[in-house]
Amino acid sequence: MKKNMKSLLLTMIVVLLVIPIIKTSNIASAANDNSNWMEQVSMANPEFGERTLREVILPGTHDSGTATMDDANDPRDPGPDFWDLKNLLQNGAAQAGKSIVADWSQTQGLTIEQQLNEGIRYFDLRVAPNVWQPVFDDYQIQETNLRTLHGLYGESVDEILAASKRFIENNEKEIIILDFQHFYEMTQKSYDYLNNLLINTFGELLIPSSYGVHVPLEQLWNENKRVIVLYGTDHQRYTNTLDIRALYDDEFNNWLWDRKSSMQSDWANTTDVEILKEKLNESIESASQNKLFVLQGVLTADEDVIVDAVLGGFDPFSATGVNSLHDLVRLANNEIPSLVQNEWSSKPLNIIMLDWFHETDIVDIIKSMNEGSTFDGPNKEDLTLIGTISSEGGPQSGQKHRSSNNFTTTNIPAGTKQLYWEIVGNANAQSISFSVKEDVAIWTDPIVFNSLKNGSYTEVVKNDSLYIADPLSTSGQSFTVNIYAVK
Repeated sequence: MKKNMKSLLLTMIVVLLVIPIIKTSNIASAANDNSNWMEQVSMANPEFGERTLREVILPGTHDSGTATMDDANDPRDPGPDFWDLKNLLQNGAAQAGKSIVADWSQTQGLTIEQQLNEGIRYFDLRVAPNVWQPVFDDYQIQETNLRTLHGLYGESVDEILAASKRFIENNEKEIIILDFQHFYEMTQKSYDYLNNLLINTFGELLIPSSYGVHVPLEQLWNENKRVIVLYGTDHQRYTNTLDIRALYDDEFNNWLWDRKSSMQSDWANTTDVEILKEKLNESIESASQNKLFVLQGVLTADEDVIVDAVLGGFDPFSATGVNSLHDLVRLANNEIPSLVQNEWSSKPLNIIMLDWFHETDIVDIIKSMNEGSTFDGPNKEDLTLIGTISSEGGPQSGQKHRSSNNFTTTNIPAGTKQLYWEIVGNANAQSISFSVKEDVAIWTDPIVFNSLKNGSYTEVVKNDSLYIADPLSTSGQSFTVNIYAVK
């Protein structure tokens, strides 16, 4: 989120506290076992081990430690990355509107331990010590209680590293990258603690920065060097920034990687998926072969998007279906995985970073690309057809949005983790998008899912009054939607 959104959010939080917020729960991804996908690929493709760190393709997540933000029992306090906690107005608004801030800060639905087991190998981490400002006391800081954050605090760094160590010990060929991109309000004691924690946790598993990006995977496996740690930028709101490159020169010459000199990671900073694709193409064309290369397939909410969500809360007739960052993300996730597998498959890709990655097939796509094969969709054994609905190519006669009759998703088998949406019966099936609305008796019908496309995953919703609405790119022709429950 951009810094100039603060004044808008301060006003919104007070207003939005009276608007009911529908929360989505954490959901696990499809049943394919990708916990040791690098080992699986090495068995399927004997040449995989010859690839270098720069040549391998890895799935990654943006603001990786934010999954706990939708847990009301988690101490998801306002973080110093976005809020001036010494400012009583900002502090009070942030405290009062935690659930609303979470809607626009949370980027993942799985914890980092879950992400590891689902196949993620790159983690974008923003870290700060636990700080807060009591109303009648001095500014407080717990220098060694380090937590991830993105507007609000997320997962604990100690827990993340412990989970990563367990994972590495149980999976002998998996390599992970911990990218500490931003630090906020860290003291030298905080950095010393983190350095010691990393060394004590991983020890000889740490890949020295001197190895560079052209080291082959086989060498790393043979030497049991399987963890990269990068440090990025120090940010201080109340004191001078710390020159961590100078303070920890010995560490940077040994096991710490300098993010600025070791990685290219371009941020598009847009809400528009077409602009995002343009900027990603530019980033790919300018990608250095001598640095790790992160392709940031993410959209960023701005003031206009949030205002539209606010207006939709007051007036459902103006609702866009984008009521959170989660909703906005679907627009990118509909496009990026397909581009990775098709248009960009011959490009020098390296790390693909997404929000809410588990609502895509990106891990399976990347696994297949590393094998030298093509991913052709989820395993049908993991899917149970729960509904089929026919839709017109546009609104039905006399309707403004509705293009189908009602359908139900109440017949979902026990243990279902997600819904999977398939479009058939139209030559433009890969281009069609649509929304799903709920048929209600009073007032306007709310949007349940926005911008669904062929192959979209969503959270589980049980409802017997749903219908297809606002289809696009149909060429005026009807189409059929199959809805599957994913184990």
